[in-house]
Amino acid sequence: MVYDHTTAPEVGRGIRIVRALDQTWQGISVWVKAVEVVGSLLDVKVDDTHWVAVQRWEYADEAPAPAPRECPTGSPNCHCTREDHQALVNPPEPPPAEAVIEEVASAVTRGNPKDVIGSTKASLATVFWPAIFELGLAMLEGECKYWRHNYLAAPVRATVYVDALHRHIAKWVMGEEIDPESEAGLTHLAKAAACVHILQAARAYGTLIDDRPPRMPDGWLDTLSGHAKTMIERLGQTYVRGAYTEAERARWPEFNEALSKGPIRKDGGK
Repeated sequence: MVYDHTTAPEVGRGIRIVRALDQTWQGISVWVKAVEVVGSLLDVKVDDTHWVAVQRWEYADEAPAPAPRECPTGSPNCHCTREDHQALVNPPEPPPAEAVIEEVASAVTRGNPKDVIGSTKASLATVFWPAIFELGLAMLEGECKYWRHNYLAAPVRATVYVDALHRHIAKWVMGEEIDPESEAGLTHLAKAAACVHILQAARAYGTLIDDRPPRMPDGWLDTLSGHAKTMIERLGQTYVRGAYTEAERARWPEFNEALSKGPIRKDGGK
């Protein structure tokens, strides 16, 4: 090949470019070889769902067999992430009960803004409707005899209905379910509820005559309850406390036999 003065510079530049490319390729080959050596020592496998690294030993006869990667779920075809495995092996602590209650209470008031306002108003959602309708029957019996809302049209004395309330409750406590004076066969509890209803309605409407006895200082019953608590705690350390009830009538002879020798002491003595 013959070079003249017009082609020599271009040829020289071409030779320099080829040499530079050759040097670059040799450098790349060195890096590739280095990567292969490192890869032989540390084999790292990464895909979209798993992460695992297995250390390779220099001598194959000294290398232990790598342990198989087991999924906590026991699935042979694991598709869990590393975070999934950590959550399965070390599950997070459940939230405290207070947090759950607060979340439920918060959920009740979230949503419709009217729910937040309506939930703070007077409501009948807390009453048991069968008991309310049984009260209605007791009031209906009174309407048939004395006309509806008579206790609002004329003043009524408080003690009259308090006494009637006590009688109905006492009879029920002593085992009588049905009021024999009720022509509709109503229970004493329904009639007692009617007494309380009339007292409450007349008080709210302004027709209740307050003829209660002279007022006692506040806290008088709390004082007596304190004495009862002290008595129970002191005597309860020594004696076995019990009761004769209708539900355990069949065991009364057994109780009589046990108590015939005196109070039953917790230490077994006399």
